[in-house]
Parts: sequence; C-alpha cells; structure tokens
Amino acid sequence: MEYFGNLIKVENLWCLDKLGIAQTCLLESLDAFPGYYGDTPQINIPKFVYFVLGQTYSMDQITRVSQKIRKNYSHDFDAAFCEISMRGQTCCAIRITNINDYSLIKSLQETYRDNGMVLKKKIKNIENEPALINIRKFFRLQPFPGGIYMDIERPVISYFAIPAEISWAELKHHIDLLRNNWNGKSFDAARAFIYKDNGITDLIRIFSKENNESFTRSIRDKYFELLKI
Repeated sequence: MEYFGNLIKVENLWCLDKLGIAQTCLLESLDAFPGYYGDTPQINIPKFVYFVLGQTYSMDQITRVSQKIRKNYSHDFDAAFCEISMRGQTCCAIRITNINDYSLIKSLQETYRDNGMVLKKKIKNIENEPALINIRKFFRLQPFPGGIYMDIERPVISYFAIPAEISWAELKHHIDLLRNNWNGKSFDAARAFIYKDNGITDLIRIFSKENNESFTRSIRDKYFELLKI
C-alpha cells in the first residue's frame, strides 16, 4: 500500500560544492543510517545529495519541477522535498537519490536552476555537521499485525507504530535506553509518520541489514516493554 507522510532523522552533512555550481550550497550525507554499525561497503557513488534552495517552495512546486525534469533528463534519479535544520536555521531543499555518478550532480543542479529553482548561496563551509532533516515522501509499505510495516522496495527498512508523536530528543533517549538493553543485531532508528484512516499514525523507522518482520517486532516489543506502553 502507498501512504504519504514524513521521515525525520539526523544526518551529518558535508559540503559538496566542488562538484556543483560554484558558490551554491550543495550538501551530501555519507552515512544515511548512522546508528547502524554493520559492515557496509564503501561504494563511490552519491548516496544522499541535497540541493539547498534560496527561497521557500511548497512540496507540489518541487514535485512538479522534478516530474518535468525527469521526463527529459537522460539519467535516472529520485527527488524529494525536504527541510534541513542546522545552525539555528531551517532551509528548503531537494533531496536527490539514486543518481549513479558524481559527475552528473552539476548538470542536474543546473537543470533545476534553469527550471526556476533558486539555489542558496554558500556562506560557510560545512564539514561533518549534524542536521535534522524532515523529508516529505510517499511510502510503499506492507502492513503486518500489531502496527508493523515493511518497506516494499527496501526490505532492510521497516516501521512500527507508536501511540503518540515524540520529539527527536525523546526518540534519541528512548533508542539509547533500548540499545543498552538490546542483545540483538545493530539497527538505526528515525521518526516518521503517515497519513492513514483520516488521521496520522506515528512511527519509528528501523534500518538493519538483518531486518525482517520478526526482527522489527522484537525491537518494538522491547521498546514497549522498557517504556511501559
């Protein structure tokens, strides 16, 4: 099933300006799942690249421009609306994924600029700095009993429902407590929510190379046990 919602997570970001348009704010996350300590091979292709924008746009504006570009651009990529919060500021951005070569980044950035997207000017260098990233996206999920959802396209990702919204600070505290009482495989966690049944369902996103429905259920059960839910 397809749902619309938000994914909220913390990533460390780096400037990638030498591979983009000069003096624009172009960022990259080298590790999208910082809480996972598995043996992840280092592949020299972009993972998550962020075109930071110089003004605020709506999700539908960015989606329409991305859809238009995708029809004519000669290489595959995915794009999502997001907001990046760091250094006391929040900026609108486009998250680019599934682009298979760093050499394509500049031409894609130029294409967004030529289609009316105002790019933010680079002010200061950013090197391995944490940022809170709020991504608005569509989720393709397979629901299971007990509020568990498996990502249809990426089975290493799953979600479980929680009773109410929590802040990022609360999530971090809860996951630290969970890890201190967890004997299973390593995992990364993030906040999420989806629109469902005329309301909002709050979720915790789990990433692990060992992930499956049983693994997610074990994490959920321990989480609920520790927090007495």
